[in-house]
Amino acid sequence: LWVDYVSPKELYDRIVVLDPVGGGRDPGVTASGCQEKEVALSVARQTAQLMEDRQVKVYLTRTEDIDVTKEARRQFADWVGADLYLEIGLSADDAQESTYGIRAEYNDEYYLPDFGNVQWADCVTRQVTVASSNRAIGLFPAEEDDILWQLKIPAARISLGYVTNSSERQLLEQESYQKKLAEGIAEAISEVYTNTQ
Repeated sequence: LWVDYVSPKELYDRIVVLDPVGGGRDPGVTASGCQEKEVALSVARQTAQLMEDRQVKVYLTRTEDIDVTKEARRQFADWVGADLYLEIGLSADDAQESTYGIRAEYNDEYYLPDFGNVQWADCVTRQVTVASSNRAIGLFPAEEDDILWQLKIPAARISLGYVTNSSERQLLEQESYQKKLAEGIAEAISEVYTNTQ
């Protein structure tokens, strides 16, 4: 028996890491039983399925409801040699429950020529907004303790909606709406590889 170790980068030309936030003891933002960790994982899984026939290898930082440290997520992206990194989550606005829509965050102090964090954040926000027939709130600098500050590849966080908005929360819990969100992310990934050949 001969076992040969091959790194993911040796097998795949295009590698994306999707990072559904939360997991295990960390539910993320929640409201009326809707948990960020569950919606994020569902959308990440559906995105990976959609990308199977698009010649892009998609890895998830978690595939089930388990605790994954921030450092483990970063190390995983490094280990697989990812080209793109996308943190998937939700938002909450307890002060203004009418707030709804798609928003993205990025590390605004790390730049790459031609295509970097802000372009990736913009691309995924645009595609997810169109696919879900929602509205885009905008792009925002990430908090300084966010994992996006530790990555040296185009990386962004997409927030798929607000759990504190009752109408949007009902959508976020629907599998059909989650599929639309996943389709938007998949289109964004495809657009990046098409335009950066």
